[in-house]
Formats: sequence, C-alpha cells, structure tokens
Amino acid sequence: MQLLPVESIHAQKLVEKSKVYALLKGFSGEPSYALDKLYDLMVRFGKLVESLENISAFEINPVIVTLTDVWAVDGKVIINLLHRAKRDIIKSTKTSGGIKFKTAKTLSHTVQASTYHYFEFEPEAPLDFIPGQYISVKVADSRINCYSVADCTGNTKFNLFVDTKPGGPGSNFFETLKVGDPIYYIGPFGTFGLKPDDGAKTLLFLATGSGCAPFRCMIEHALREKGYTKPITLYIGLNHSQDVFWIDYLENLKREFTNFNYKIAVWKPDNSWKGHVGFITDLVKQDYPDASQCSAYLCGAKPMIDSATELLKQLGCLEKRIYMEKF
Repeated sequence: MQLLPVESIHAQKLVEKSKVYALLKGFSGEPSYALDKLYDLMVRFGKLVESLENISAFEINPVIVTLTDVWAVDGKVIINLLHRAKRDIIKSTKTSGGIKFKTAKTLSHTVQASTYHYFEFEPEAPLDFIPGQYISVKVADSRINCYSVADCTGNTKFNLFVDTKPGGPGSNFFETLKVGDPIYYIGPFGTFGLKPDDGAKTLLFLATGSGCAPFRCMIEHALREKGYTKPITLYIGLNHSQDVFWIDYLENLKREFTNFNYKIAVWKPDNSWKGHVGFITDLVKQDYPDASQCSAYLCGAKPMIDSATELLKQLGCLEKRIYMEKF
C-alpha cells in the first residue's frame, strides 16, 4: 500500500515487494519486462486519482505488461455520494459548516528548484505555532491540504515550502498563486516538534523532498533560539539533480553554526551532480554506525521513513527517539 502522491521510487518499491516481481525482472537470464513503463503508469494513475473529486475507489484491472509496453485494459470507479456533503461544509471562503478559516496574504512566491516553490505569507491575525507544526490550506472548494510551516518571522509572517510535482489540486493551487493573493487556512496543528529532554547527544534530521519544510524551522529554532550545541545533521534525499535546493542557505547556516552539517543524496543524478548518489540511509549508515546516542526526526515519503526507521534501530537508535511525520 502507498499513500498518494506516488512517485517513481515508490512505484518501484511496491512492484519489488510483489510476488510477480521475480518474473517481471527477468527469469534465468531472460530480459526484464517494461518495468519503467509500469512505474510510469502507476505514477500517472496516482495523479489522476488525486485530480478527481467524489471518488472513494478507483481500480485498474487487468494491467498487461510485456517486454516493451504496458496497457491498462479495464478500470472501475466508485463514486462517493457523501463527498458532496464534505464539499458543502467547506464551500464558502472564510466561514462554512462551523469551520472558520483564517486569512493570509501572499508576500512572495519563488521557485527554488524544479517543482519546489517557497512562499512567504502575512496572516491577518498572529500565527502562534510550535516549530514542526502544520496548517491546513483550502486549495479548492472541496479540498483542504496540510503543509508544514517552513519558517516564521515572529508571529507576523510565515513560510511554506511546496512540491508541485504530484500535480493534484494543491499543486495547481500553489503553482498559480500570485503575490497579493489570499490563502485561507486553519491551524496550526500537530505534535511533531523538538524533544529536548530525550537524552540524545546528537540530532539527525532525515527528509525527502519537501519533507525538509518543518526541519528548516525546527533546526533554526534549535540553533538560534534554544542555543543547541549538540551536533545536528540534516540529510536530504532527492530524485534528480535539478531538484537540489537551499544550497546557499544551508552553506551559510553551516558557516554560522559549527555544530550544524548537512548532506544531500540524489537518486538519479545527471553528470552535473558531484555529490552522493543513492539514498540518505546510505549516508546515515556510513556516518553513524553506532546511533545509540542519537535522536532522529524523519519527514517525507513512507518508503524512506520505513527503511530509515529499520536502519536506525539496527544501528542502535532507541525506537522512542525516532520521531516521524509521514506524507
């Protein structure tokens, strides 16, 4: 099972766990089937499901896979009639169905890399939150999406970091958001935050993609406001070289705070990438063969969180010191 959105790496891991993978990858020296096209079908299917309203179930069956191609032969869609009630609850802009939305004005919108967008907002009312929390933004008449706060200037401005790669209603909303436009949100919510009294001597932060958003805020808070002197390392996992972001920001933070470091791993880089190739779990295993004195904060795609959790426990990190926020 994989929660939306589905990216190619998620699709690959799902297929590799299936019983039919032994046949699809090629048996006894035979060529493999069209696995890349199968992964692409799964990604596109996920985007289609995200873009549709009133859907409670969507199935493709069967899917035919050959050595050279993939076909979705038939499908079934189940319409959720109760979805209309949810849509009516949040249909109005600021107040509806007992939900009172807060308003913030867009101050800036920059594309940091490929599909990664960084926004600054000015809320009408002060935003009081704990670093690591999220807000729920109304991205369509019938859709509210959750986004971690990436940074906050006092309680008068805040930032969101959004990956629009999934292509659903949230992606479409933020891609077209302009300076001066309002957003309507509720929150903040969540308990994902720093645990200063857990006894750890080293803090590890592991993120994939926009999972870095809460960590930017949490690490800034630890260094600037709480005066942490413990070693802090941020590991960022990305799919492609063009996805790399925040290099200047992270380098400046590293120069300012000698106890902070960061490392980036790219899964499928081009020739321009000179850094680590692979997954952030490789780096953690290399850097911390003994993680018994570490606490680890994980945010991002479920496959990373699952594999990182298992690895950290193998390296001696106490399970009670592994904190996570799944997409």
